[in-house]
Amino acid sequence: MFFTEKKTEIPLLPLRDIILFPNQVLPLLIGRAKSRAALLSAFGNNKTIILVMQKEGDMAEPSPDEVYRIGVEAKIIQLLRMPDDNYKVLIEGKKRIIIDEIVEVGEYWCAKVQEFVEKPLPQEESQPLVRAIHERFADLVKLNSKIPVEMVQSIQSIQEGARLADALIPYLPMKPEQRQSFIEEPQPLVRLQKILEFIQSEIDMLEIDKRIKKRV
Repeated sequence: MFFTEKKTEIPLLPLRDIILFPNQVLPLLIGRAKSRAALLSAFGNNKTIILVMQKEGDMAEPSPDEVYRIGVEAKIIQLLRMPDDNYKVLIEGKKRIIIDEIVEVGEYWCAKVQEFVEKPLPQEESQPLVRAIHERFADLVKLNSKIPVEMVQSIQSIQEGARLADALIPYLPMKPEQRQSFIEEPQPLVRLQKILEFIQSEIDMLEIDKRIKKRV
C-alpha cells in the first residue's frame, strides 16, 4: 500500500453500491440524516467531502466498521434542496484516499485520511494496453446495447493509462465489489490489465449468447 503520513479530517459520506472514481462527475440523491449533515458541513466550508462505499448496500445506518477504508476525495459542484428535505448533489471525484480513522463530529462522521499514492505508470508498458482497450471496448459496445455508443469516441480520446482506467470502469457491467477492487489497486498498470481481461471475458460471453440465440 502506498500512502503518506499526513492526516486530514474531512466530512464523510457513505454510499450504497455506488463508487465515484477520480475525474468522474456523478449526481446523487442524499436522504439519510447523517449524510445530509455531512454534505451541508462540507458545502459550507471548502466543498470537499469523502465518498466511500458501504460493505453491505442494504444497511440503513452502517457503523464505521461497515464501510471500506479506501475511497475518493470529491468536490461538491452543485447542491439543491428538494421539497422533501432530501438533497440532490452533483459531485466530482478528485483523488483516491485512505481512511485512517472515522470519528463522529456532532450529527455526522468525519474521516481522518491519508493520501493514496499510486505507483508510476511506465508509458512503454501502458500504451500497448491502452490501444488494446480502445479496440476491445469498441467491440464490446457493438455487442452490449446498454453501453452508450458515444462512449467509444470519448474513451478513445483518453491516452493516459491511469485516467483511462478510471473513466472506463463506471461503464463496465461490474458488481460493486469489483469496482471497489479497482479503487483499492495502487498500480494503474494492473488496473489496465484487469480491465482488458474483463472486457475480453464480457465479449466472449456475449458472443456465445449471440450464437445460442441464432440456433434457437
